[in-house]
Amino acid sequence: MDNEIAAITGEAPVLDAAALERVQRIGGVQLLHRMFRAFLEHVPARVEALLQEDDAHEAARTAHAIKSSAGNIGLERLRLLAQEAEARAELGDDTWSELCAWIAHEMDAARTALEAQLERSE
Repeated sequence: MDNEIAAITGEAPVLDAAALERVQRIGGVQLLHRMFRAFLEHVPARVEALLQEDDAHEAARTAHAIKSSAGNIGLERLRLLAQEAEARAELGDDTWSELCAWIAHEMDAARTALEAQLERSE
């Protein structure tokens, strides 16, 4: 499975600096911080729900929400894994559930990266 995860995420960073810069250009550091805090407040529960999910349709919806939230703030590895889980669930491919543990692992890495960013810029 490690090779499969590497194929999905490639060389993607946990947190894409270019995406952060785009958000910051649009709304400044205050917007970036609000988005980080909203992500940290809501997305971990979605990841937890995905881990508990056994219905492919609901899993696809939850993975889509995680993908969108991660993509909005440049959490590229999490976005890619959620995108793959969503696609597999939509196709009825039961292997979407195998990605859930990796998504949870990336959520932990995302949390660490966002908290570090918040500490550095406050």
